[in-house]
Amino acid sequence: MLAGTVLVLLAVVATPQAGIPQAQAQRQHSREQTEFGAEGAFRRPVPLPAAALEALRTAKFPDSTLQDCAEQAGIRVEDIPASWFVASELQLSRAGQPGLIVRGENRCLWGAHIVQFWVLAKSATRHNVVLGGRADGLEVLPTYTNGYRDLQLVLLMRAGATTEYVRFRYSGGEYHASGESTRDESPDGIVTAIVAPAGKRAGSADSESRISVRRSYGSFLRTHDFSSADGQHGYGVDGAEWTPDSQYFVVRLRSSGGHSPMFAPVVFWSRKANRFYSLKDCTADQTFSVAAPDKVEVSTWPDMKPATVSLHEVKESEVTESRTTPGFGSTKRALISWIPR
Repeated sequence: MLAGTVLVLLAVVATPQAGIPQAQAQRQHSREQTEFGAEGAFRRPVPLPAAALEALRTAKFPDSTLQDCAEQAGIRVEDIPASWFVASELQLSRAGQPGLIVRGENRCLWGAHIVQFWVLAKSATRHNVVLGGRADGLEVLPTYTNGYRDLQLVLLMRAGATTEYVRFRYSGGEYHASGESTRDESPDGIVTAIVAPAGKRAGSADSESRISVRRSYGSFLRTHDFSSADGQHGYGVDGAEWTPDSQYFVVRLRSSGGHSPMFAPVVFWSRKANRFYSLKDCTADQTFSVAAPDKVEVSTWPDMKPATVSLHEVKESEVTESRTTPGFGSTKRALISWIPR
């Protein structure tokens, strides 16, 4: 249920700093700001270096945002002032190389609720823009790829009911999108389901998924990982909806290895039981829709006849509890207990 693409303009300005002692790097890491919103002051803003400003002015972006803003202001792009931006330092790499998160401050760079972010990286001879985009927020993650911090853009959709996360990993001298996570809030606003990429092998991140359910303003309730060790025997979420009564989060799955392409398992999270269950003898390959209060339109398997399932009427014999064995991806075991709605 992703709501399309959003142009992203980030910039990390990295400047070499050789020989940072590990203890000093850890202290600096603990003090840095790692979450940046479209609004609010940076906790530790720093002056934008002249070289970084020049890189922003001359960078070739997919759109012409800075050029358009300069034209509206009646100035040349090369005369865009540093006051149009705010910057914050952070450690960009494991080696202690610092970077800058830059946010647009000029009103022309704002949207209805999003703002322009940039990230630049410094090579031996110049600064290079390695990532760019507009978003509601930017997060610097504690994970690393090829020695560089992973970054994540936060995008609010449907008046905040759904939140999408676009993760970027460093490779080949720049950042690349590696997958999107989606937050889907229940109709009553109490519970949120998060669908995220979970593939463990290169190239399978987006084909396998992990679902986490949490209270919208509180703790996690349940997580299930549909990934596999080889990236060929897991499942990825191919459609997801809350039932109108907010009691069930229902998803359609696809095999990450393309096995049995017409068999698309139907899995749902039960709010009362706080468990994930899969419907036996059902597939959502041709039909998948949700209607009030908790009806799911699917097909029977393997004869592919239309069927309507009311989840609160499902019997224990008609489902299998989906569980995750740590380190072994997704497995299905017989029900230990069945708690009807």
